Amino acid sequence: MDDILPDEFTNDEYALEYGSAYVAKMQYLEHVMLNYETGTECFNVLNFEGGLGKSLHILRVLDRYLSQDESKMNFLIVKKFNKEIERSANYLTGRGHFSVVGLTSENWTSEWAKKPASLKNVRVLFISHERYVKLCLSDDRKHFMEGRHVLIIDEKVVFPIHTFNKAKYDKIRAYFPRPLQKEYDKVCDPLLHWLDKLEDQKNQCARVKANIHPATISNFKSIVEPYLSSLAIKERQEVDHFLQGIDIWYGTKCAFNSGNISGSDQRYKHWGMQNNIILDASANIDGVYKLDKNKFRIINQGNVVDHSNCVFNIYQFNSSKSNIRKNQEHMLAEVAQKIQLNLQAEDRILLICHKENAEKLNRYLHEVRLDDVLVHEKEKEYWGEQIVINWYGNLVGKNDYSLFNKCWLIGTPNLPFEHYLLQYLQYSNIDWGKKGMALHAGRFTNDTFHSVQLGFVSAEIYQALKRIQRVSVPHGEFNLVLSNDEIVTKVLSSFKNSTNRKALHFDFKVKQDEERTETRSIRASELANYLKGLPMGEYSKMSIREANGIDQAHFSGYLKHPKILKLTQEGKIIISYKTITVL
Repeated sequence: MDDILPDEFTNDEYALEYGSAYVAKMQYLEHVMLNYETGTECFNVLNFEGGLGKSLHILRVLDRYLSQDESKMNFLIVKKFNKEIERSANYLTGRGHFSVVGLTSENWTSEWAKKPASLKNVRVLFISHERYVKLCLSDDRKHFMEGRHVLIIDEKVVFPIHTFNKAKYDKIRAYFPRPLQKEYDKVCDPLLHWLDKLEDQKNQCARVKANIHPATISNFKSIVEPYLSSLAIKERQEVDHFLQGIDIWYGTKCAFNSGNISGSDQRYKHWGMQNNIILDASANIDGVYKLDKNKFRIINQGNVVDHSNCVFNIYQFNSSKSNIRKNQEHMLAEVAQKIQLNLQAEDRILLICHKENAEKLNRYLHEVRLDDVLVHEKEKEYWGEQIVINWYGNLVGKNDYSLFNKCWLIGTPNLPFEHYLLQYLQYSNIDWGKKGMALHAGRFTNDTFHSVQLGFVSAEIYQALKRIQRVSVPHGEFNLVLSNDEIVTKVLSSFKNSTNRKALHFDFKVKQDEERTETRSIRASELANYLKGLPMGEYSKMSIREANGIDQAHFSGYLKHPKILKLTQEGKIIISYKTITVL
């Protein structure tokens, strides 16, 4: 590296390794912070790769800017976790800048809630994602915006989704005495009716618009609210969350899938200032930012860090929760054996799985005498264990593993299908319209919904893999248990020079036949229900096939399934060469 570095980068390991290629990116970040104007309704989305030191560079920029007599702009910076808020605020106050506040629930309640108008005098204000989301619906938002020019959001914002199902219905009902249960049932009956109506659509999504008289809701709330104080704190929180959900399930468009009715308050939207920046390393592979190009402007930063010294092992295995559950006895045991067989004294290994498999995986590790293991619950600290087990939803913001040299990704971070549809609403600012919600082989057949689904999963996997080897010259071993080539390609495109890839297989025989039979039966039921729900008339086979997301090669097989043959035998449909007639 022959570049002459600016003074501020002379001790920066990335600048020393990559020279002007890295320095130019950090200088561009500073330029976007201090010189751009997006307007209040637009956001510049920058995808600096994970571990590049952008958060520290932002603090250095703020340090220099606040030291200038002519500086006038004030900043609101949104962090995912309170630890990051406190660390960032402490850095700036440690540099002699005292008009800086890291706002947490504690100092909000004890101090700032009593004088919110004084926030306009704070030069740099740090808040959490949770507070940013709450401010979408709060009049207090004006106090956070007044006199403030620049908004920087670190990481993707996730807006709340409320879900109703029979398990939740039973749980909340048990908290009420018998007289209240009667009123509770009045509120829930229309939702339960929808669940019964859609019960057979086990692997499909559907629109839900439940109706109820407003007086039924207001009457129920007026009866319940005085009773809340008698509940335990956790129960009270759950009931309060349910009461919020009522307004969503009856007041907005909701989506159904697999026994769930889910919805989101459409007032949850990104709100901004004169200059709005989102820093999200996976922005270019996450589908949501591409849904509204007028609001989100992705400024692709490219990749700097060289991964040519890393190994990427791709184990061809469908790592959905259901398939892992079916094969866990053999798959988790083989993973443990592979780790034990190749373990070196200097290794530090991160295992990423679904939360439900964390303790099972730990048990298999113990069976091969690997005992220096931490199952990293939120309240636990890392004390140098050789192996750490963690899971999706508990990873982003964790920097304990930055020097780990090996990673196993065991499980695909799928959301409930209807959540992707709600993310589409939250980020696109347009309705579902007449877009098809059919699913086939675990994916949406509609390209737009599929891009949201694929983008979310790919982004989560990328963020998970970037927990380790957050160094200028990584030498990591990345083991991905994943069979979806589309996701693999999308994820590894964000690792520069990730050419050392190996396609591998487990030794055990995967249990698939039962799953195929079960899936075929479910889809045949869905097709039968679809046909029974059609008005009388003649329909082309192609229109029916496309509406149900069934490809041409397999459609004739479904028409020979016993559940479809039963409809013909009962005289409800007639199947011809190119048409199906509903009688």
